[in-house]
Formats: sequence, C-alpha cells, structure tokens
Amino acid sequence: MVAGLEMNNDQVLAVNTALGINSFEDLRGKPVAVDAPDTGFSFLLRKILADNGLRLEDGDYTLQPIGGVALRYAALQAGRTSTGAPVYASMINYPFAAQLHDPVRVLARAEDHVFPYQGGAFTVRHDYSASHPETITSFLRAIIAGGEFARRPRNRATVIAHIAAELGVSTEIAGRELDASLDPETGENRHAKMDKQALIGTIELRQEFGGFTVLVDDIRGLVRPCPNCLYDDRFWKEAKRGHDD
Repeated sequence: MVAGLEMNNDQVLAVNTALGINSFEDLRGKPVAVDAPDTGFSFLLRKILADNGLRLEDGDYTLQPIGGVALRYAALQAGRTSTGAPVYASMINYPFAAQLHDPVRVLARAEDHVFPYQGGAFTVRHDYSASHPETITSFLRAIIAGGEFARRPRNRATVIAHIAAELGVSTEIAGRELDASLDPETGENRHAKMDKQALIGTIELRQEFGGFTVLVDDIRGLVRPCPNCLYDDRFWKEAKRGHDD
C-alpha cells in the first residue's frame, strides 16, 4: 500500500422490505448477499450482524456470493438474482448507497460498528514500485490535486455535473455522493493520506473473524511504514511535497 483511498466508503447494510426484512431478527436463517465470503466488506457485514445477535459460525445466517456491488445492488433492488434466488440483504457502498429506493432501505451503517476503518488503499507490487517510482509519485500527485479541486466550493457544480454524467444519475444523487466522499471521517482520505489507526481497525476486524491464516501479534508494527513492507509511504510523501510546492 502506498496511499489511502477512502475510509468507510459510505458502507451500509441494506435490506429488501418487500421480502419481509425490517429488522436484524428477520435475517435469522436467511442468506445475506456478499461479493465473496472472505473480502474485507464481508467482515464488516459479519461485525454488524454479530453486534446484533447473529453469528455466521452459529448458523444464524449464511453468505450468498453474488459479485461486485453493482450486481448486488441490482439483485437487492429486484429482490432476486438472475436465477430467481431471493436476495434479502447486502452491504452496499459508493456509488449505489445514495441510490437505494423502495422497497430497499438502510438497516445499519458500517461506521456505527467499526470506526475508524480504512476501506480502500492504493496498492502496487513491490517490483513495480522499485522500477517505476516516478510513475507512482506522479499518479499520487494527480490524485491529491484532483481531490483538492473537488473540495473547493467554487468547483462544486462542475464536480457534481461530472459525477452525474459518469454514473448516469441525477444531480441530486451526485450531490449526495460528493458530500459522502468529502466527509472527513468516513469519506475519501484527504490528500490520499493513509489513516494508520483506521488501517489498524481494518486489520483487527479481519483478525476478529478469522481472516488470516496465522495470528497477527504485532498489528502496529505491521502498519509501520517502511520500504518493502505492507505500507510504504515514500511515494506519498514525495507526491505531497510536490503538491505543496
């Protein structure tokens, strides 16, 4: 990882009320749609459900792999998959969280259960970073500049119009998406700066639900930036220095 992407990324647990799901208890014994069982957002789902008395390991529900958020959003709104299997609930995030409509509603928000949480990061292979340092730095410099452009009030209408065109949504929804991305606690990482405490939260969540093959006994050491480690901040520092200049 060379920089932060976004924090919670507007993650919500959404349910289809037309299928009789209005509470956590209504999910007992039901499948819950995920992209895949072992992804970071699946662990977020498990945490939310565990906090409300439902545990996967106790057989209180099952996981229903469907695929990426676009597929899950469409299936949840329809209440079924393309093969007709019912879809009761799923984690939904940007850019679809702001587009939910009846009969789907938000049952819980991820930040109320796991906070802070590093939801995404810019990642590269070690061999690529060694051979293309200027490319990575230039990329991050552009990301930082773009983020600051979007934050300036005078650019709001331009940014909303771009989001609306890119996603094919109304300017109202695009405005909500922009506000969500600019939230200082749950939106995009400002200046693409990695939030190390949030990264620790992400690792702790995965460990809580058996997401590693071995126990991580030094999480803070794991996120300490250094070359050829899990987190390398050299490129971000150079990009930020260039942006400030």
